[in-house]
Amino acid sequence: NMSVSKLASDLSALKLDEKLGNDIGDGKITIQHDSEEEKKIFKEFQIKAEPIIALTFASEHWQLACLRARKYDIDRAVTLLEKYMKWRDDFKVDEITPQNDEEFSAQLKNGMFRCPGNVDKEGRTILYVDISKHDPSRWNATQTVRCLHYIIANVLRNFPETQSRGIIVVNDLTNVTMSHIDVGIPKEIFNAFSSKFPLRFGGGFICQPPFFFKLVFPIVKMLMKKKFQDRVVILNSTNDLINHISPDQLLEQYQGNVKYEHEATINRYTSP
Repeated sequence: NMSVSKLASDLSALKLDEKLGNDIGDGKITIQHDSEEEKKIFKEFQIKAEPIIALTFASEHWQLACLRARKYDIDRAVTLLEKYMKWRDDFKVDEITPQNDEEFSAQLKNGMFRCPGNVDKEGRTILYVDISKHDPSRWNATQTVRCLHYIIANVLRNFPETQSRGIIVVNDLTNVTMSHIDVGIPKEIFNAFSSKFPLRFGGGFICQPPFFFKLVFPIVKMLMKKKFQDRVVILNSTNDLINHISPDQLLEQYQGNVKYEHEATINRYTSP
């Protein structure tokens, strides 16, 4: 097991392409999806992105997701599409699937990442993360980020408003020990989600953090831009989530009313 000082030292040494928190998910839709206004901007985007689309075979779904994730800034959306398609290639998204990789399928079903499609009071989709379900000796950082991508890609497809409104993360650390920690994971996640993934992060909640987390969190915060740091709320108990998220949008295990069958949901997902 890793020691706290080793964890702190490894986190301090992380080198990111850029800090997390450039494109904040504020829950707002600036242009209505599928409106004439959006279609007009999308045509302009496609003309500018044509070389990338021809080279990467990027689907219209991902083209639009990139445009929405960058609030219709065409130049930034083109850059994002190029980075995202390269990231998909690097992570072998189209080659390694839950259908042909048993470990991928097992990791998806173990429930470390869950996303029923519910939203917070600003309309951002809630992603639940439970690091205590992670086994670093079984799944490495690359596999874990591929698993997270698969779930979020399906959420962006099934709940398209997420492309504009963004997501928030509920991090449940209730049962987390040092044995669940892999420093490679925040590095891969932050690198993917800071600049390569068509998703707006709106911040989130860290619930019931263990003692060692309080020691390393100041270092984790250094990997985030200031405006994003302010959107991360630490709660002493998961029972406090009910004060921030409406009960009809919160899972039953957190005193909400939402019933959720994780394996059934995963089985309905399709390749991203």
